Amino acid sequence: MDVNSLQVGETYSFTTKDFEVPTGGIVPGETKIRRFVGTKDIGAAGMPKSPFLEVAREDGSTHLIAVESIRSVVSESGS
Repeated sequence: MDVNSLQVGETYSFTTKDFEVPTGGIVPGETKIRRFVGTKDIGAAGMPKSPFLEVAREDGSTHLIAVESIRSVVSESGS
C-alpha cells in the first residue's frame, strides 16, 4: 500500500525495514499496528526535510515513523 493513500483515523499494520547499525549488526524490522494520524515533514532549520508518519498507539500516545524506514503498510480494516 502506498503511504500517500493512508486515511486519517484508520488502523494499519506498519512493517519497518531492517536497519544496519554503523558499528556492526542488524536491528530487525518489526510490525506495529497503529492508527494513522497524519504526515509531518521534519528536519533541522535550513536543511531538507524528511517525511514522517504520525501514528497512535492503543493508549492514544503518538510517535513518528520515517517514511523511508517503512517496508510495507497493510490496512487492518479488512477491506
